[in-house]
Amino acid sequence: VDKPDEQHVRKYEHELIVWAAEQVRHEFLESSWRAFWATVIDERPVDEVAAELGVTAGSIYMSRSRIMAKIRTKVAEVNDE
Repeated sequence: VDKPDEQHVRKYEHELIVWAAEQVRHEFLESSWRAFWATVIDERPVDEVAAELGVTAGSIYMSRSRIMAKIRTKVAEVNDE
């Protein structure tokens, strides 16, 4: 049996994270969500996004931490099935 190549594994993991993110999105404020998406999924600099949204970098890091914890929980649920 062929092992899935690294690129396919990364693509699957990325798609799983995006799916899980959409599943938990409703639990967060829109501003927190936008900061998370811009800095994690779009990989934009935190300072740039903070200035754009009128929030502190610290608040973005806190939001990202909470959102990522929820996403990890959702991904774990899927992987356990």
